[in-house]
Amino acid sequence: MSFNRCTDLSAIPRRGALSLGERGFSLVEMIVVVAILVALVLITLPTFEKVKNSARQARAMGEIRGIEKAIGAYAIDHDGKPPNQLEDLNYIDLVVKNDPWGRRYEYHRIVDVGPGRWGTIERLNSDYDLYSVGADGQTEPDVNTSVDVLTNADDIVRAGDGEYVGMAKYF
Repeated sequence: MSFNRCTDLSAIPRRGALSLGERGFSLVEMIVVVAILVALVLITLPTFEKVKNSARQARAMGEIRGIEKAIGAYAIDHDGKPPNQLEDLNYIDLVVKNDPWGRRYEYHRIVDVGPGRWGTIERLNSDYDLYSVGADGQTEPDVNTSVDVLTNADDIVRAGDGEYVGMAKYF
């Protein structure tokens, strides 16, 4: 039996040794990649916030419709009168009390109590007002005179005795 012995040890690749083309990325290349990723994140972040806010607005509209149905069920059980406050709906497990921004839904009964917070010149509803103050958490008492002001622009309102639920700026 004979073994071929290699006398030239430089021909044997050393462990961990890489040729010139196999060394990996340089620091400059890594910085360029990171800069591109940061730029992409900065470009998409505002779009993500808009989508998230639109989803919250849609959720608030759906929840207002749900609360409206709970108020209707309450009125059926109480001779057609809506509740004085949302807490009166506790016997119906459906009620959501906070909007998607974590603030309480505003509810003001108009029938037998007087005008609600909305619509002092022209009422939005004849029975009760139900709305969310929106992302900014601010509202004005009269949607008719200040809807162009940004404090009411993002409010989600119930109007026309339930015919419209949406953003105040579109009503």
